[in-house]
Amino acid sequence: MGVFMDAPMVYMVELNTAVKNWEISYTGSFSLSEPVQELLDAGWVEELYSQCQREGLAEDRISLCLPVESVFSYEKVFPQLEGRELAAAIHWEMEAAVPFEEGGYLYDSLCIGVEENRWLLAATSRSEVMGCLAASRSACLQLACITGLLPGCSLPERLDKGNFHFGGESLELGERADGGEWPEGMVS
Repeated sequence: MGVFMDAPMVYMVELNTAVKNWEISYTGSFSLSEPVQELLDAGWVEELYSQCQREGLAEDRISLCLPVESVFSYEKVFPQLEGRELAAAIHWEMEAAVPFEEGGYLYDSLCIGVEENRWLLAATSRSEVMGCLAASRSACLQLACITGLLPGCSLPERLDKGNFHFGGESLELGERADGGEWPEGMVS
């Protein structure tokens, strides 16, 4: 189930596979009873758990989508590098550019232009991700992944290009949905 919080509203969608196609099996939203200052607040996660219970939804495979304002992102064209060289260039680019303290962030990258080697780079606060993880555990919810939306894209474009994934096995968030590996150094 996908969850997006845009206070005071929480939006939910559950997808299931039917033959070869995805189908939406549930959409819903609810208004939070208390104002939320940040995603670290456990109150909204507890309300999400209660909503899942009321609607009979699974609480064990939730993908949390961070709001755009929680994600630092920008585009960068890299020289034609491959493998470890490209991973190292992305790592050092993020290290130099992110507005978070060293080691205080998680990042991911997404190729958006193969010919010119254009990449969209994104980072978010490690403490925010860890806080979301702790709040979800205390509310008996299991996060499958924490993701962020691509800035400035319509929903169909976001679904076509993909999204960022913050976290990995060291955060006990499981494998990437696309079967790929977490980028080297992503968990700084």
